[in-house]
Amino acid sequence: MRSQSWKRWESRAGVRGASRQHVRWAVRGVISAVQRFFLPLGEFIFPPVCVACDSYLATDEQYVCEACWRAMRTLQSSDSLYRETRDRLRGMGHVDDLFSCFAFDREGPLQVVLHRLKYEGITALGEELGVRLGKHVASLAHFHAPVMIVPVPLHHAKQRERGYNQSVSICTGMTRIIPAGVFPGLLIRRRYTLSQTTLRREERRLNVLNAFALNPRYHVPLDNRTVVLVDDVITTGATIDGCASILLAHGAQRVIACSVALAP
Repeated sequence: MRSQSWKRWESRAGVRGASRQHVRWAVRGVISAVQRFFLPLGEFIFPPVCVACDSYLATDEQYVCEACWRAMRTLQSSDSLYRETRDRLRGMGHVDDLFSCFAFDREGPLQVVLHRLKYEGITALGEELGVRLGKHVASLAHFHAPVMIVPVPLHHAKQRERGYNQSVSICTGMTRIIPAGVFPGLLIRRRYTLSQTTLRREERRLNVLNAFALNPRYHVPLDNRTVVLVDDVITTGATIDGCASILLAHGAQRVIACSVALAP
C-alpha cells in the first residue's frame, strides 16, 4: 500500500496512477544528468589526487600517479623473495607455480594502495592492479588447459562487514587480459580466522588449517582444469596452500598462485 506522503507527492507532481518504477526511472535520469553536469565542475574545483601520495593526477591518470607506480618495486624471477616464496609453495605440495607483480614494501605506495582497496571500498584500484597482474602473467605463462580464475574467499561475516572481497576486483581486472572466467563463489571460508598480519609462520598455518572448503551449492566441474588462485598479498603461503589443497582434492589438474605482491 502506498504511503500518504507518496500519494501527496504523486498528486502534486501530476503523476497519480503512474507506477512507482516509472517515477523512479525518471528521478534517476534527472540525478544522472545533474551528476554529468556537475562532475567536471567538481573536478575543476577539487582536482583528483593520487590515493597514495596526494599529488594531482594528470588527465590520463586514474587513482594512482605514474610516479607512485614507478616507485613500486617490480618482482623479477631472479629476486630472492620470489624464488623463496615459490619454492616454499611448491614444497607444500599443492601449488604448481607462482606469479606476482610487486614486492610489498612497508610504508611504500603499494601498501597505501592496498589498504585503500581493502578498507575504503575503492574497488577500481583492485581492477587496475588486476590488469597489471594479468599482463605480467600473460607475458610469462602459456596455459594449455582450460583456465579458471578463483579469488581467495573471505569469511561471510567479514565480507558482509566490508561489503566486497578485494580479491574479486583483482580477478575482474585480470580477465581484461586473460581470457578466463572468474568463479568468486567456488571456495568458501567456513570458519572465521584471525588476521594473518601479526601472526608468525606456524601460527598462520594453524590459523587457516581446515578453514576452506568447496561451496556445496556451486556446481562447477574442476576435472582437468588449471586454476589460477588469486590473493592480494602472499606472505608465508599458508592461505594459498589451504585453498589449493581443496581445489586439487576436487579434481583440478593444477593450481597456479597469483598475487599483486609478495611480502617477506
